[in-house]
Amino acid sequence: MPFPLLSDYPAPPDSAKSPLFGIVTVVRNNAVQLEQTIQSLLGQTYQDFEYIIIDGESTDDFLEVVKRYPDPRITWTSEADQGIYDAMNKGIARSTGKIIGTLNAGDFYLPQTLELVAAAYEESPQTELAIAGDLQMMTKSGLLHLDRSAPGRSKLYFSVHQPGLFVTKTIYEHYGLFDTSYLIAGDYDFILRIYSSIKIIFLGKTITQTSPAGVSGDYYAATLEAHRARLANSYSPTLSRVATGGKIVRIFLHLLLEKLQIWQVWEKIRHQLYISKSTNPILSTPISSTLISSIKSDQ
Repeated sequence: MPFPLLSDYPAPPDSAKSPLFGIVTVVRNNAVQLEQTIQSLLGQTYQDFEYIIIDGESTDDFLEVVKRYPDPRITWTSEADQGIYDAMNKGIARSTGKIIGTLNAGDFYLPQTLELVAAAYEESPQTELAIAGDLQMMTKSGLLHLDRSAPGRSKLYFSVHQPGLFVTKTIYEHYGLFDTSYLIAGDYDFILRIYSSIKIIFLGKTITQTSPAGVSGDYYAATLEAHRARLANSYSPTLSRVATGGKIVRIFLHLLLEKLQIWQVWEKIRHQLYISKSTNPILSTPISSTLISSIKSDQ
């Protein structure tokens, strides 16, 4: 089997509490954005969760940041790993939550995210399922737009985004963890692996804000890895090549429009359209010291 199994990683202790949610964040040298992500968890309207932070031996202020939050639901470790997906796998294996979410450092859950996902889970007759929400995405210039999670017209073009995806832990038990041979598209490979076999509930609501792309911003490498993931999951090689070629053309046009300053104008228009229609809280700035003060007063 090409991808790791839960049994390949250390399991949580038998005495560990089992909350409804297990949220995993992996980070390396991104302490400032990690703090904003922590605050978004502690600010949730639904509080039955554990939060597991897997750090790849950061050399920045990681320890200083995590020690500001002595909440018993937050656990962390700092150790060497074999990349992003190996770190995610470690966190998933250590979680005792029934529903697992993987939230990148610098990304945020909107305040009612866990409450919305919990309600969808409790209303579903299935106990093994995935729940997907829309993303409020921030560009490098600080502008926002909406990226929906929804079934597509074909398996090549469906849209399910990892920061807005929650899956029951039993899915990792039955279908395996993230394939660590990928540098960028391990989450895409995982979604392809489970897409046709499990129930996915699409919330149709915005639940996550993402920061500008990090390693996934290498568009050409991501596109080539996505092609490899489709082939690994028995998708048509011909159709996958067509999809890959189309994506490369779109990337080229995107870069050309950026050079001509046309894309920036379109981003501003798209931002204004989104803001004018959105009722979501805009988390483009840190949640600030207000939440930190309230947390300390509760200790």
